[in-house]
Amino acid sequence: VDTAKQIFYNLVKSNNHFTDPYINLGKLLFSEQKFEESLVLFEKANKINPSLSITNIYLAQIKQKKGLLKEAEKHFQSNVNLEPLNYMHYNNLGAFYYSDYQFNKSILQFKKSLQIKNNFTALKALGDIYVHLNEINVSLKYYLDFLKFKKDPDILYKVGLNYFFIGKKEEGISFLKEALFYNPTHSKSILYLSRINELTEDQCEKIKLYYEKQKNILEKSNLGFALFNYHNHKKNYSIAINYLNEANKLVYDSIKNKNLFNYELEFN
Repeated sequence: VDTAKQIFYNLVKSNNHFTDPYINLGKLLFSEQKFEESLVLFEKANKINPSLSITNIYLAQIKQKKGLLKEAEKHFQSNVNLEPLNYMHYNNLGAFYYSDYQFNKSILQFKKSLQIKNNFTALKALGDIYVHLNEINVSLKYYLDFLKFKKDPDILYKVGLNYFFIGKKEEGISFLKEALFYNPTHSKSILYLSRINELTEDQCEKIKLYYEKQKNILEKSNLGFALFNYHNHKKNYSIAINYLNEANKLVYDSIKNKNLFNYELEFN
């Protein structure tokens, strides 16, 4: 990496007319989270050739990180204007609006993306957005369309939860179990099924093995809470309380060490 970096630096110093050296060095510095340095390089590349979508993507990401949201939006929008038939640019702009809780604008971009190409990113995003808007039946439509193309355990889990939300328990259980069929270690599905006493003894033994081998704190804590629920339902209270204490300690240690989760924790 250091050798490549030095080569790119040398090319940048001897170059004023080509974008590649600026872009290559900018991407390398971006990967090292040196955002200020990479910003300067991408801005130089953009000045040489304002019609490159790759430059706009990096400029938008860096400016979004810096809180320069209006400028980031302009770069995402520039790509839509430059390549109006590229569905990924609509997804990027939609994701930008989604991260800023501008759900109506986000929906519009993801729907435009789907008009160009039926793609997983837009279907999943629309499913997620409509959950936020509490429009569960609309959310289900997009998740189920996603599943026609790909049996993703995370989406199967979300569909299962949506069915629970609208009072269709049997359908919910069915989708959570299908999630486990495709990924027997899917901790969120395991946890939810444990809450409603839908785990078998055989499943519990396998979950115990997953729990002992698991290194990821989120996954391990979910499995620990699931084992607590299972043994609590079976009135094995001494075993249950041990798993509860261990799972709580995992969460506590993670927060204490500032290793915070960037996505939803499935707490009991």
